[in-house]
Amino acid sequence: MTNQLEFRGKWTDIIWPVILIALAGIFTLGIAVPWAFISYRKKVFSLTYYRGSSMSYDGVGGEYFGQMIVGLLLTLVTIGFYALLGYYEVRLLKYDVEHTILPDGRRMQFRGQALDFFGQYLVIGILSTLTLGIYAFWGYARMRRFTLEHCYIDGKQLRFSGTGGQFLGISIVIFLLTLVTLGIYSFLGFSTVKTLRWDSENTLIPD
Repeated sequence: MTNQLEFRGKWTDIIWPVILIALAGIFTLGIAVPWAFISYRKKVFSLTYYRGSSMSYDGVGGEYFGQMIVGLLLTLVTIGFYALLGYYEVRLLKYDVEHTILPDGRRMQFRGQALDFFGQYLVIGILSTLTLGIYAFWGYARMRRFTLEHCYIDGKQLRFSGTGGQFLGISIVIFLLTLVTLGIYSFLGFSTVKTLRWDSENTLIPD
């Protein structure tokens, strides 16, 4: 048996953490972004519910900054291959996943390997190019599914039930509403909330 997650946040809950990330990038030359990102993740999970109770996130800005610095140094030492082959992304993803906690105290585990992710991105990149970008919507759902299938709770694998067709539909609605409102729909965070809600509702947690 599996249980879906539920995101209960509104645009007013999301807009300020998102603005904080943008301001951190502009006024601190990106140095404060890890702290702003962790603040955003804490807010998102406090609004994400599992079996009627909110989840939590115990990442620390300084730790995340350290992970980024180590990843950057390894990227420089390997002339870019550490990032190109997916090791940098997986390093940060592992930190993010393993600081995600269910209401009952269970912590998620991440078992993904960099080269597996590199292979997925390579396929998505080729197919998106061949389809003039159309496959990118299916690529998003594909990576979401692939990532969650490498996340575990008590040794049990998470699942993702969303499809590329669904994400395309959501993206079209977001685009049209953003167009009609002259960008306000996306600027105020409505689009972010809509995507977070879709991601959560299609994330399946095993008992």
